[in-house]
Amino acid sequence: MQYLGDLPEKLASYRFQDMVCVRRKEYVLACNWKIYVDNYLEGYHVAIVHPALARALDTSRYRTHLGRWHSLQESPLQTSQASAEHALYYFIYPNTMLNLLPGRMQTNRVVPIGARRCRVDFDYFFRADVSAETRAVDRAFADQVQAEDGAICERVQRGLASGSYTPGRLNPNQESGVWHFQELLRAAYRAAGATERAAAGMA
Repeated sequence: MQYLGDLPEKLASYRFQDMVCVRRKEYVLACNWKIYVDNYLEGYHVAIVHPALARALDTSRYRTHLGRWHSLQESPLQTSQASAEHALYYFIYPNTMLNLLPGRMQTNRVVPIGARRCRVDFDYFFRADVSAETRAVDRAFADQVQAEDGAICERVQRGLASGSYTPGRLNPNQESGVWHFQELLRAAYRAAGATERAAAGMA
């Protein structure tokens, strides 16, 4: 619970105990798992890669918030009649995502299966009061977004492997979630390296 911090309290209103898992879909992608996470953690690609999603979100008010072991991207919904309704995208380090809308949740778990391959386990949860029609629309919409994300992640992998890619600076307004994830990874790599050196008597 210390790892999750105050997330359980923040998300209590979503009534996860009233949701049931109605579907699991697995995607195997030709990209490193970290590419998928990086893609999830920035919203500026939405307008280009996900035109239908961009129409559903008020991207002018898209914001990222950082916690100790998680980050949150949130955006008001364009079609909502209630100003309090937001799409919430939580990333919990190192490989779990929660995509939240009123009455429903999708979870992503990213599993490395090679240096250039990963599997994404995608689960769908709904409250009982969400209609069958809404569930079907939601699943179809999510399938479209996942297909778009999978295609762009695989293209990024090919670009990184081409030998032509040069790293650049991260945009603090658009990529703070990416920076947060990468800093957690760097800390983990440094700790693992120190442990290995100590075990080898090199510390």
